[in-house]
Amino acid sequence: MGGEEAHPQRWAMLAMFCVPSMVNGVLFLSTGAVSDLVEKRFDVSAGLVNGCGQVFYLTFLGSLLSGLAVLNREDGLRHATLMAGLLNTAGAAIRVPSTLVSNSHLGFSLIVLSSLISAASQAYFLTVPTLLSAQWFPPSDRGASTAIAGLVNQAGMAVGYFVTRFFVSDNNFDTAMLRINLVTLLCIGSTTVAIYFFFKSGPAGQDVERGDACGDGTPTNLLDVAKHVFEVAKGTLNNRSFTYFLLVFGVNTSVYWSTGLLLDSAMVDGFTSTQIAIAGTVFLTTGIPGMFLGGLFLDWCQRRHHKALILMCLVLSALTMTSLAFALWLKFPTWECYLICGILGLFLGTSQPIFLDLGVLLTPSLNETISCALLFLFATQTGFLLVFVSTFLTSEFSSFKGGFYNNLLSAALLGICALTFTFYKPVPQEQEEVQATTPELPALLVNEG
Repeated sequence: MGGEEAHPQRWAMLAMFCVPSMVNGVLFLSTGAVSDLVEKRFDVSAGLVNGCGQVFYLTFLGSLLSGLAVLNREDGLRHATLMAGLLNTAGAAIRVPSTLVSNSHLGFSLIVLSSLISAASQAYFLTVPTLLSAQWFPPSDRGASTAIAGLVNQAGMAVGYFVTRFFVSDNNFDTAMLRINLVTLLCIGSTTVAIYFFFKSGPAGQDVERGDACGDGTPTNLLDVAKHVFEVAKGTLNNRSFTYFLLVFGVNTSVYWSTGLLLDSAMVDGFTSTQIAIAGTVFLTTGIPGMFLGGLFLDWCQRRHHKALILMCLVLSALTMTSLAFALWLKFPTWECYLICGILGLFLGTSQPIFLDLGVLLTPSLNETISCALLFLFATQTGFLLVFVSTFLTSEFSSFKGGFYNNLLSAALLGICALTFTFYKPVPQEQEEVQATTPELPALLVNEG
């Protein structure tokens, strides 16, 4: 691991790791942000356009095992980062001709294929920010570095949302999207070349040749890794503390991911396209300093008081989400809606690195990668369900009313999580097993916060 030394190459490694994650965020939202224009240009339904976003949730489940198998091989972190770059490069390249072909259905099929390939890269970067920080950064910097590695995917979503909303219109759709796709391809392609030649799994002379994502001595072929992960997940879910933590993290993160994707339906009545674009960009952008702030909180608190920090974020997020629902429903002044969107993004973003760090502490017998994999696996499937419910609400009611009900549902879920989290005692897995036979043993984290 990185030890106490601050290695001069660490920021370059972090930068190369971050680009594939950021490009993935751009590819995720660059079509969803202008879903109405995509429907008209390619003559497809709203459900199919939303399906491009849901592909990113579902594909994570299928690609997770291959990601862990790569991480568990020799020089695993480097190979995983290279795979993330290659898959996103392929996804960006396939999307380039989507606006050049004359057959609209063929063009949309290329977008779907691009989404599938780039979505498969998530398993190679979403689960390893804590591992990258442990390999390259001293303990005093790991909270901030983990936050940066995690927030760039959100930054990519903000960039994709902003650029397509502000620069793509009905009149210039093909030309503008072609330029965006070409710039995206250039960025990820050049970075992938740099990763191939310069990225390393850890500092020279340190024992980092093996990623060992699943634990010491586990096999590296896909079938055996699948069996191992199943056994690990089965054993970990017997930890009641961690199982409840998975539920709370899944709700919080899925609300965070889906709000930006579904904001246009909640603002469809009474707001212009430009106003919707600004609100979405503000929400996604403020999550970036929020994640960095969460990382700084961890460093300042020396990785303590997780419960208090998470509870604060849940309560404030629930209150702000409720305010947003009624502000949009009652058509508050536009600047007030922008302000509420920004505050909501800040609170939801702040909680992310704190959740991830506590997840690692709750599973001390597992590698950081497995802990993060279980968290994101649950979050992606919860996100898929939330988007599915939101699509149902907008189809049963009007888009505007369905968006209002969806925001209220998100606020209620966050509120329930906050209420129950008040009584939560985060106990590490190994300690819970000991407490089953020795109840009087004091808990390491019970009195935290």
